[in-house]
Amino acid sequence: MSEWNCEIKNWTDITPESARLFFSQSEKMLESTNSVNQQLMSKSHKVIVLLVPIISATLGYLISQINARNFFSAESGSGIVFLLFLCFSLWNAMTVWTPKNEYFLGSSPKIIMSPSFITNALKPELQTVQILISECHSYQKRIDSNLEHNLKFSDKLTTSIKWLIASPFFAFITYLLIIFLSYVRPCHFS
Repeated sequence: MSEWNCEIKNWTDITPESARLFFSQSEKMLESTNSVNQQLMSKSHKVIVLLVPIISATLGYLISQINARNFFSAESGSGIVFLLFLCFSLWNAMTVWTPKNEYFLGSSPKIIMSPSFITNALKPELQTVQILISECHSYQKRIDSNLEHNLKFSDKLTTSIKWLIASPFFAFITYLLIIFLSYVRPCHFS
């Protein structure tokens, strides 16, 4: 994302009330992007909770087919395809859980109480405006970063759900293909 820079030529053009409004809106937007991130994490968790038992059951079935010496059947082949699609879905859902920088509301005192804000030649009410506008600028950087992460995570979660939905279809297609090929070349299948 491109860097946004708010250059103010005349600090007297901004009233303390306007600066507080700008700051309030910035704070609300940052809270909103943090909330979206938490929602994405929650949805990803639900997909993972759904996938793990399905993958376990499919893997158990495939292992039982190995023991039954029936591993090269149409059911096993479609089971393998089903398992691969589920694993791709799980992988995408789990990447949403990768750590990201968590941006908190507010700034640390060492940033706000810097000498550049306190010892400048501005009147006290303009110092407040300058600090609030500076915080708005800081919030914008955090908001941009959150939006970028949220978009990436949303895409990965969508991909995970697509793989999950596609897995039974492709497993069925594989099953039909193996059955068809077993009639064409009966010595290689079943």
